[in-house]
Amino acid sequence: GDDDPLVQRAAAQAAASLAPDAQDAPAEACLDARLGELCSAREPEVRAAARAARVARIAVEGAGEALESLLSDRAPEVTLAVLGALRARPTLLSEVALTPLLGEPDARVREAALRTLALAPRAEPRDLVGALRDPVPEVRLEALGVVGAWEVAESLAGPLGECLSDDSIHVSGAALELLGGELGLPAREAGGLKGFVGEDAPDEGEGDEDEDPPAEESGEDLLDDLLGRLAADGEAAAGAVRRARAGEEHPQVVGDLGQGPDR
Repeated sequence: GDDDPLVQRAAAQAAASLAPDAQDAPAEACLDARLGELCSAREPEVRAAARAARVARIAVEGAGEALESLLSDRAPEVTLAVLGALRARPTLLSEVALTPLLGEPDARVREAALRTLALAPRAEPRDLVGALRDPVPEVRLEALGVVGAWEVAESLAGPLGECLSDDSIHVSGAALELLGGELGLPAREAGGLKGFVGEDAPDEGEGDEDEDPPAEESGEDLLDDLLGRLAADGEAAAGAVRRARAGEEHPQVVGDLGQGPDR
């Protein structure tokens, strides 16, 4: 019953580490009641600790309504704490809808919501379209992570094609990796395409031992060409991607990769 916010926060944090005791129902009811009071405390740091503790202790079955209430706080730091607690208990993620948080004004909340969605069961791919076009590059990058985790790149070929010309080299590289997977291309060494993008560009002429090009440019050749451009000149990567043409491309991707030369 201490009114000191520091004590209240510490108490809530301690409660989060206590496993529910089904053998002591009165004590459990008392603890839950006290946490419920702290969930509405004046100080956001107290609310954050109390709500995270509720997530840590809540039963999975029928948790949806309670979780929605815990995520309804107006303070971003409180929502961030709840999302962090949910990531620690991914079995709860099937009980709550997180996509409404993708419209939150605070970019940190949108980013954390996407990081949490990557652990959640697959939902509607179209719910990610807005996040893939978010004004904040870190949010767009997290959205691409969800696309990969849900394995829905084929359903989002249009927005992913837009990401290829992103101002952020990290976003365009991640989009390229996802679309490369749709083309059935092998993963790159040293961490995949993300690991390649941002490394020093290869020396000019490197890998040019084969003087006879194939009659038709393959998807892998296209990908190598795009990667070379991305690695060599991040600012020019967008134009390079738009100008690139593939001999044979995945039918879902063609419309977004090939827009013709910009002349």
